[in-house]
Amino acid sequence: MSTENIALLIGGIIPALLLGTLPLFQKYATNGGIGIGPYIISAGIGIIIIGIALCFIFKENSFSLASSSNALISGVIWAIASAGILIALIHYQTPIVKLIPLINSNAIIAVTLSLIVFSEWKNVNVTQICIATAIIIFGAILAVKA
Repeated sequence: MSTENIALLIGGIIPALLLGTLPLFQKYATNGGIGIGPYIISAGIGIIIIGIALCFIFKENSFSLASSSNALISGVIWAIASAGILIALIHYQTPIVKLIPLINSNAIIAVTLSLIVFSEWKNVNVTQICIATAIIIFGAILAVKA
């Protein structure tokens, strides 16, 4: 298997499978009566456990104020986004099957920002990226109207 394929497996397919199961556990937790704050705290404890384990597995324990600030912002963004999902599940009983395609249209934002901020347009076929983006938008619209 090529290095690129291994990277796509580890960084793309496995996370997609894991993130695909995440809404099920969010729904199980909300059906069990957990509050939004306790959910975020419980998820944070899980993140801390994995972070500690990874510090022992990978010896890349560099730490700087700049990188830590960006990581902290990432955590805040994740927590706010997760809280929004939980509010939709708990207070509005929104079906996951409608929420998830809409949430996963976040790829459009990530792709657009990556193309601009990191100049990744130099290394990819922008036409194919635009077609993929259009498909994501179409899929989200179909799911929300289902």
